[in-house]
Amino acid sequence: MNAIELTKDLIRYNTISRNSNVEAIDFVEARMQEIIQQDQPFQREELSRQEAEQLFRERGEDYKLEILAEIPPEETVSVYWNDSQWVDLCRGPHVP
Repeated sequence: MNAIELTKDLIRYNTISRNSNVEAIDFVEARMQEIIQQDQPFQREELSRQEAEQLFRERGEDYKLEILAEIPPEETVSVYWNDSQWVDLCRGPHVP
């Protein structure tokens, strides 16, 4: 499944493929450059599956709950924070 959802404050994607909308990819790249220029600190944290479920349920982030359900139980669940407003979910650690 390839899906990109763009709003002013949200970039949500499953995968970006060769068939993705060029405008969407340009938007994502521009937003990434803005964030890089801000030199925001990012913090990685490992959570138990139960802690991650509670976090995303409290935040009303159903899409992240769907992703969490697809992560095999033996894999590490990592979240990345840059402030109290933003938290993302990843399979395993990608960065320290």
